[in-house]
Amino acid sequence: MSFATIGSFILWVCWPLFSCALYATTDFERTLIISNTLLSMAGSTISMTMMSAAYKEGISMLMMHRAALAGGASIGACSHVIYYPTFSIMVGFFAGMATFFTLRHLQGRF
Repeated sequence: MSFATIGSFILWVCWPLFSCALYATTDFERTLIISNTLLSMAGSTISMTMMSAAYKEGISMLMMHRAALAGGASIGACSHVIYYPTFSIMVGFFAGMATFFTLRHLQGRF
């Protein structure tokens, strides 16, 4: 098992709880923050997978780790005010696309 796999597992488990600890005051907000964070992370991972398949690049666990991190970070500040799951999926989807194109075009240049 690689470090990226272990890191992804820890990221998927701990990131929603970390976001929840910062903003939640009621049970409804805890549920809302955790579900929005998980949906955003799933959307970014799906987006990264779709972009990798579309550009005929390999899918690695490191890319999935980076996509999940981008989805969690992008929804982190506004996860307690988004009430529709579609918006959190869209935020994650666009974060995954931005991460893919950033990694594709800027990796190795700095």
